[in-house]
Amino acid sequence: MKITRYNRFFFNALRLNENATLNQSGASQLSTNKNDILSKLNIDPKALSVAEQNYIQKISERNFERFKREQTLRKHYRVTGALLFGFVLSIYGYTMFAINQEKFLDDFDVPEPPDPAVKQFKK
Repeated sequence: MKITRYNRFFFNALRLNENATLNQSGASQLSTNKNDILSKLNIDPKALSVAEQNYIQKISERNFERFKREQTLRKHYRVTGALLFGFVLSIYGYTMFAINQEKFLDDFDVPEPPDPAVKQFKK
């Protein structure tokens, strides 16, 4: 994904807002790695309340369920793609086989080319 100037500006502003908010709360600290597009959060579980810990656990469980659902969908997509590819390949193979059996061009006599004198006469 190519990052445009707008996205870069948006993500930098978002990172600065998160940095200011997180530094005030003291709940977690941002890594200062320059290679990251978005900064990673290092969450200290001791600094979070029980409700926040439960919320994070619930979100991670939903993310895991989403991951499993996407994983099964990808498997179904692969199977569907393989079936379609096989179907198209079989149609192509049958067409080539059917064309090779046709003999109507073998009995066709090639006409003789026109006389060169006739060509000069038409000019």
